[in-house]
Parts: sequence; C-alpha cells; structure tokens
Amino acid sequence: MIIVGVHTNWIQLLWAMMAAASLTLGIVHLVVWFKQRSQHANLTFFALASSVAVFSGFELAMVGAQTPAEHALWLRWAHVPIAAIVVLIVVFVRLYFGVGRLWLAWAAVGFRLLTVLLNFSTGVNVNYQEVTGLQQSRFLGELVSSPIGTLNAWQIVAQIANLLLVAFVVDASVALWRGGNPVSRRRATVVGGGILA
Repeated sequence: MIIVGVHTNWIQLLWAMMAAASLTLGIVHLVVWFKQRSQHANLTFFALASSVAVFSGFELAMVGAQTPAEHALWLRWAHVPIAAIVVLIVVFVRLYFGVGRLWLAWAAVGFRLLTVLLNFSTGVNVNYQEVTGLQQSRFLGELVSSPIGTLNAWQIVAQIANLLLVAFVVDASVALWRGGNPVSRRRATVVGGGILA
C-alpha cells in the first residue's frame, strides 16, 4: 500500500511509478500492434514492458523483506521475469533491428534459461547458497533490506548471460549503424543505447 500524506514512502511511490510507466509504454505498443498486426516488435515490446513492471514488484518485495527466508524467496522468483526480460530484449532487438549475430542471441538466451534452471536447483537461489541475515540501511528515508549470506558459485552463469546480452545488443546496434542510412543510425543510437543504459 502506498501511503501519501504525512509520511510518503518514496520507495513504494517511485517503484509504483516505474511499473506504471513501463506498462503505459507497453500498452502504447500493444495498441500499435493491434492496428498493424505485422509489427511483431511492438507486441514483443509490450511483453517486455510488462515483464519489467512485474520485476519491479519483486524488487519492491525484496527491499521490504522482513526475514532472510522471505528475501531469498522473492529473489528466487524474481529470476523468472528477469529471464523473460532477457529473452524479450533479444527478440525485440532482432525484430526491430533485423540484424545481430544469431549465435550471440542464442547464447544469451541459453545462458539465461540455464540460470533459471540453476536458480531453482542450487542454493536458495542462483545468487545465494544461503541467506543468513538482512542488512538494514536507509534509502530515500526508508529502511531497506539487503541480504547477507553465502554466495552461490553458479551466479557466474547469470553474469555470463548478462555479458552475452550486452554483446548481442552492441553487435546488433553496430551492424545497424553501419547500414548507413540516417533512420537506421538513429534507431541504433536511441534504441540500442537505451537498452544498454
């Protein structure tokens, strides 16, 4: 629940605003797709924006966790929308740019899906073997929780997936830029740069 008044919880307010902004952008692309069904990149962007909104809910739950087990559980399930985000970024870039090395795309998706498998089969999640405590700190005037525990050695797979995703987006952006026309260069700079940021 967002409390606005005497005491505004800025974390809840900002995260709700980010989720709403993602969904709003997504709905705009969904409407475009309904009008132009051949524009599959718009439908993909809607799914991507929706996944980002879902992930922001998991993030909010993690920072508000009251026990180590609660934080570990929220982080475990947060890897599902993260995987969706990675897969959908790859699909969106490929559809919207029409370029990019397919082996990099498949590698990024494969490593992220492997991360999800490891997330549910090793430790309490792929990031931690065990969460033993929570560290409380202040952020925007509110107490937030961050985990203390034993790192999971398998988290390297998630980091490799992230690097492969970045490599794919950079590769596709550079290939589109080299296409030479001003529209392609603008698309590579704005969309590719926005995704990387």
